[in-house]
Amino acid sequence: MDNSFAVVQANVGGGQLSAVLIERTTTRINKAANPGDSLRLPLAAPGLAYRVLNRDTNAANIFPATGDQIGSLGVNNPFSITPGSFIEFACTLQGVWDVTRPQTNILTFTASGPYFPTPGMVKADVFVLGTGGSGGSGALQAASASCSGGGGGGSATMAFGSFSAAQVGASQTVTVAAPAPPGAAVTGGSAVAGNVGGNGGSSSFGAWLPSYGGGGGAGGQLILASGGGGAAGANGGGNAGTNVSGGSSAGYGGVSGGYGVGGGAVSTPCYGGGGGGGSPGGVGTAGGQAQFGPSGGGGGGGISAANAVFSGGSSNPSLQPRFNFGGAGGASGVAGGAGVASMGMTNASFGSGGGGGGSALVTAGSGGAGGNGAGGGGGGAAQVGGTSGAGGQGGAGIVVIVEYF
Repeated sequence: MDNSFAVVQANVGGGQLSAVLIERTTTRINKAANPGDSLRLPLAAPGLAYRVLNRDTNAANIFPATGDQIGSLGVNNPFSITPGSFIEFACTLQGVWDVTRPQTNILTFTASGPYFPTPGMVKADVFVLGTGGSGGSGALQAASASCSGGGGGGSATMAFGSFSAAQVGASQTVTVAAPAPPGAAVTGGSAVAGNVGGNGGSSSFGAWLPSYGGGGGAGGQLILASGGGGAAGANGGGNAGTNVSGGSSAGYGGVSGGYGVGGGAVSTPCYGGGGGGGSPGGVGTAGGQAQFGPSGGGGGGGISAANAVFSGGSSNPSLQPRFNFGGAGGASGVAGGAGVASMGMTNASFGSGGGGGGSALVTAGSGGAGGNGAGGGGGGAAQVGGTSGAGGQGGAGIVVIVEYF
């Protein structure tokens, strides 16, 4: 198995010596700010192969190492990879890269089932995404007392692997986790905390490749803040937020949810952000950002002791500008915006988190649903006699298989 996958920005201004070095088997060009911005292949040695996908709207230049050449372009001359192109550079002769456009077939699993390789498949890239944690519902509080909205859910990890036909064999079992239940709204004639959102589940490709789910957001609290769900880590799923802290994470790459503050952000590709916490008597906080992965849901808006109502927190999905499309926080009494379903390397991959619902004295806004693998937003708080906002459902799991022939 080869887990070599990278997301890069081409070197601004181009050139061979200053170009970004291609070091991973599969490289996705996330941004080429100008036509001709550049990447560079390593020294060409027989047996090496690298695949490059250009997802920007500008063409980028792929240079060989000094003294090498690509196809018949001549020594040190670049290959121009046009927008949307997927190119493989393979070496069979020392110092020379051959250029091919791989034939591919993309299979998307949104439910569990067996995977039978298409006849003739020689290699498969697999992307696996667990489900995001769902948001908690807002609290129901007496007049002239503060409370918080529900915490946003934490995000799942995005796992990637590359497998030969021999490794895949005759079939593999694909498991796609079901979405977690969001925290149900509360209503009635007495003050009560909101309901916690469910933890996301794990998806997997055979026994090879698991992706763990995000933690659910805590229900809104009376006087106190609420905790956002933790993002999943390398060794397990995120934990649910509580009335005293944001949810923790398991192992490398995961970050905790916020407790009355924004969810934890992460800069490691394929890991996601923590859920934003609900603030007592204030605006819901933002879901945690991710470098290249799903994001946490925003926290729901709270109510102050002066009976002021507040908007929910937004989801801030990505440190990459091309993927900055999170669910917006809802204004007072308005539901949070839903996250974008899919923004990744293939036609179906990670999504962005849902926004938190706005609080209201009577009927609060619900949290927005998360996109694939992302956290749902927390629901807004309300006062006794009204109805708090329900949490938003965490984003669905998904498994995408890209076959090569």
